[in-house]
Amino acid sequence: MALQTLPEEIADVRSYCTWFANLRWVAVLSAATLSAFACYELKILPTSSFKPLMVCLTALAVFNVVLIDLIPKVRSPYALLIVQAATDLVALTFLLHYSGGLENPLFTLYILHVIIGSILLERRDAQIIVLLSCTLLLALAAEHVWPFPCHVRLGLLPESVLHTPIFALGVATPYAFILVTTGYILRMVREQLHNTANQRRGAYEQLLRQEKIVVLGEVAAGVAHEINNPLHGVRSCLTMLKTRAEPDGPVEAWVQDSGCGIPPESMDRIFHPFFTTKAIGKGSGLGLSISKRIVEDHGGTIAVESRMGQGSRFTMRFPASAARGGETEDEATHVKVGHEG
Repeated sequence: MALQTLPEEIADVRSYCTWFANLRWVAVLSAATLSAFACYELKILPTSSFKPLMVCLTALAVFNVVLIDLIPKVRSPYALLIVQAATDLVALTFLLHYSGGLENPLFTLYILHVIIGSILLERRDAQIIVLLSCTLLLALAAEHVWPFPCHVRLGLLPESVLHTPIFALGVATPYAFILVTTGYILRMVREQLHNTANQRRGAYEQLLRQEKIVVLGEVAAGVAHEINNPLHGVRSCLTMLKTRAEPDGPVEAWVQDSGCGIPPESMDRIFHPFFTTKAIGKGSGLGLSISKRIVEDHGGTIAVESRMGQGSRFTMRFPASAARGGETEDEATHVKVGHEG
């Protein structure tokens, strides 16, 4: 059975099995009470019926005890749902056999198992439960037209009516049709709800994908911003250096601010990718890392001097050949580029 694969789905099936078992305790106690009342108080059943009725109910109770022990142990609890539904139908048929057959109005309980099976089981398994219910119902009907009736009479209807094909078919056939129709309608409703849930799940997943795309766009925009800022500064500096560097002069440029300065414990990490002292979402920690890579790719170096409360100064040194295409790297030409911030 490929239905239940996820842990949360398996947990749901275990809870269904437990609920089914708890409901069975109520059914066993109710049936035992009704049997005793019908045999010894109302006397509509012979006292000889009480013993087989109790045997059936005791067997059903033992089955329930074993089932409760198995529910947390089995790897695939879904199979227990099918076993429970089939066992309850057989037990109901035996109980009806010893308490009047179709003469007992409790034969309508067949529909309860059809409802539960149609809600909890897959299509094929639910159809099996409907077919089993109809088969057992028709078996009870056959007892009413058998030459030697073998079921216990409830005594509510005269013999001339009770053991006739008209009575058996008149009761069993319409009710079998009701069982089939109920199972079909509930399956349609269940599948419609399942399709609706899948559509909602698909829409939710699509919304999550869109949110991820939006977040990715914001990250990409932030990275592009962090890249463009140092590139723009480097481009401006290189433009100035090309116009002011002497033909035979490695070039030195520095950028200085008047900010809060860099803490000493962060000095060794400021050029590391993704290192930032800003709040989450306020910075990516890529600006200085990218700047250092660009400077080094052009054969230069970058250094920093900082004092807390006074600001920081970043000094970049390039060979003159990198600025103007020359070959000498003896001395540097100093160009000041100031930034107050």
